[in-house]
Amino acid sequence: MKHFRVKREDRAVAVMQAAVAVLAVVVCIGGCAPVTFTKQRFEWEAYDKNEYVQTKEGITVEMHRLSEVPAEFFTNVQACNQSLVPVVKSTGQPVMERITLVPVGHIIDKVTITNHTDHVIRLNQAVLRLFDPAGNQAEALDYEQLQAALFAARPCPTTQYVVPQLKLLKLYGRNVEIVPGTSFTGFLVFHPNTIEMAGMWKVALYEIPVRTDDAGRVKKTTQFEIRSVAKQYTDYYQRKNAIAPAVLQRSEAGAN
Repeated sequence: MKHFRVKREDRAVAVMQAAVAVLAVVVCIGGCAPVTFTKQRFEWEAYDKNEYVQTKEGITVEMHRLSEVPAEFFTNVQACNQSLVPVVKSTGQPVMERITLVPVGHIIDKVTITNHTDHVIRLNQAVLRLFDPAGNQAEALDYEQLQAALFAARPCPTTQYVVPQLKLLKLYGRNVEIVPGTSFTGFLVFHPNTIEMAGMWKVALYEIPVRTDDAGRVKKTTQFEIRSVAKQYTDYYQRKNAIAPAVLQRSEAGAN
């Protein structure tokens, strides 16, 4: 399983490096000593690739690999300044910016469920969870929770205008129904305590109904678990001087 983690660039480091670069122009006319710095990153890989596609009792669950935030999660909206006032150009036109509908620190998974049974699969009683390596659990967010997270992360008043697009996202939730012979592809969005934790992660789909009686009451359920391993790496970079491009020297794996 490969999650996509919504993360933030280290702005403090970028500002510091920019300041150093300006200083270098002034004091390093004849050249400077090499500058070395490190960056931390996490790589995700499947614990068992066979878990990407599982079939149990007439239901198939497929986890898709995501290498970037899906296009559905991006939108353009009028920007705000630090005082949360919408920004306009001198011509009166709004200044637009591109944002994601999922704030920093969330995890996005794309999943397809196919119903091979002879009855409707209703997820109104399903439990959809993310487990981090420490055993902490996070429930899949619904539209209202995701909207609240977006407003908290971006209190600009123009955020209200992206709500209709947010509600077009195909999220897994209690209202999802999959009729016989069809599939549903949607997203699971989680907000764990942290997205930077090495070790075993697990997405679990519990209480998926596989058998009902004539009245539609659930008689039997099943569950699916998809595991992945997050590994931490330290990348060592070097610049010939403070304004030269950074060159990766080596990478070291941490204790995972």
